Amino acid sequence: MRQLLDEAQSEIIVVVGDEAVVTDALLDRLRAAADRGVDVVVGVQDEAVKDHLGDDLSDIQVFVSGIDWLGHSAFPGDNTEIGRLLLIDKSTILVSSFTHHQSGDRNEEQAVFGRGFDNGLVAIVRRLMATGFREYDAAEVSE
Repeated sequence: MRQLLDEAQSEIIVVVGDEAVVTDALLDRLRAAADRGVDVVVGVQDEAVKDHLGDDLSDIQVFVSGIDWLGHSAFPGDNTEIGRLLLIDKSTILVSSFTHHQSGDRNEEQAVFGRGFDNGLVAIVRRLMATGFREYDAAEVSE
């Protein structure tokens, strides 16, 4: 993720499924990208996280994503949680996930990555991300 954020040239959209993935290192990279002229948008799960991050990321648009399925699945027995969705320059995607155990622990974060505007993974995730945007112009993401 660090490499992708550093490579971004025009736009970063990151949607966070769990506040635990928002580290100081991530915030520093997002600020650095914004400082070099990259448009940075951060989607979060709820208003409390939005308010918290809004203070830390004053020059970056932070919004409540509306993508409710990030934190839970509609399928019985599926305890997979999406950690983050990252879209770089509309053509590179990273999706990470955790699995919650009954003990309350979760396994290590795993991720898949795709590059290319016509890559199937990139296209489907770009469209899925656009369905949950309330404040951000979803048309810009799905172009």
